[in-house]
Amino acid sequence: MALAVEGLSHAAAIAEKGNKSSITDAGVGAMHLETALKGAHLNVLINLPGLKDAAYVADCRAKAGKLLEQGRAHALAVEKAVEKGMAA
Repeated sequence: MALAVEGLSHAAAIAEKGNKSSITDAGVGAMHLETALKGAHLNVLINLPGLKDAAYVADCRAKAGKLLEQGRAHALAVEKAVEKGMAA
């Protein structure tokens, strides 16, 4: 999940400051990364009930939720930058 968030942060920078001709590539890349992030989050959630350590489960759930939130924020920034760049 952390790698997807990192990739989304780079996609946001590319969409905002990169070559206008490649702005949609950054947008499509961000869509793929967001999908990977959501899939990883679902995998974490489906596997947590099988663990016995309640503190570890709570920590993993919190970390996964935070990463999902961060990734979604980056993905939204990419979407807005792409829309703005295409309108210019």
